[in-house]
Amino acid sequence: MIVGIAFALNALANFMVGLLVAKFLGPTEFGRFAIAFAVAVIINSAGFDWIRISAVRFYSERARLERPEVRATLDDCVATLAFLVSLVVLAITLSGVRLPLSPGLLAMAAATGVASGLYDYSTALARARFLDKTYTGIIIVRNLLGLVLTVGGAWWFGSPALALAGVTLSVWTVPARMTSTDSGTPIAPWILLRTSSHDLTGAPSMATMLSPTVNPAVAAGLFATTVPTTACTSGTP
Repeated sequence: MIVGIAFALNALANFMVGLLVAKFLGPTEFGRFAIAFAVAVIINSAGFDWIRISAVRFYSERARLERPEVRATLDDCVATLAFLVSLVVLAITLSGVRLPLSPGLLAMAAATGVASGLYDYSTALARARFLDKTYTGIIIVRNLLGLVLTVGGAWWFGSPALALAGVTLSVWTVPARMTSTDSGTPIAPWILLRTSSHDLTGAPSMATMLSPTVNPAVAAGLFATTVPTTACTSGTP
């Protein structure tokens, strides 16, 4: 029951944040924000989703006590992927390739994707250990931070990069304080990847991970209906 309420509150908070960000950024800047956010979701889903599934599949309170190498392996995978994403973004920035996103906004999108991966990994650890109160607390604190930092960045600065920075900080702060330290020797990460990819319990995970992208899209649609047509066609900022 508690977890279900947390899911509902999370969906409502994401929708409200997306709507307020769209209002304060305006159509053009919110479009850049939405593209950067979509890049972050792709990085999160393609790079870190299998780690979240592996945490739910292999980690538990018993594994924490008897097989700490599982947690050590998962932590190593997260750190390695974060490093690889940083290298790719740095290479793209230095290459001079012209992209729809500016280098700064691309870097923030990558940071948001990595931070979201860490956040989802942390919540998966809590759910795997059936820590419902901890999981609910993470959701509540993250949404409060998102409301203050993301909406505040869009309202005060009017910048999609700083609004995205608010998203990054809101999903990075809570997991960094929540996750405990388990010592152990890592095992082969491809074993977790191979097993989790064939685990039927992880089948709906991709749809679940992509669900936050609906909120900015819906918010943009609702906001677009409130913008007069003359404001979009007159060429005025």
